[in-house]
Amino acid sequence: MSDTIGSGAAGWIKEIQPTARAHGISDACIRYAATHAVKTIDLPSHPTIKGTIVALLGADDNGIPLEIIAREDRSGGLSIFHADSMRASFLRLYRESAGF
Repeated sequence: MSDTIGSGAAGWIKEIQPTARAHGISDACIRYAATHAVKTIDLPSHPTIKGTIVALLGADDNGIPLEIIAREDRSGGLSIFHADSMRASFLRLYRESAGF
């Protein structure tokens, strides 16, 4: 996956799993942050998750930085399973990528 997703990511989002809503982030905010991500990071594989795991760093439509974690399938489709306010370890990368 590239460093930035861009506005074409909306077609890449195949599903938002119920676990992605655990922290109270709405589907609309998840989609907005994912499609406007300024940085993507390939994360280490996990034994129970098939496919590549990626972090999408972007802000929702209110400017709140979010971390979106998804499984990427072979066709590039994303199944989002985590969304939350951005933790400090990602925030530095987000700010650098966004030019803050």
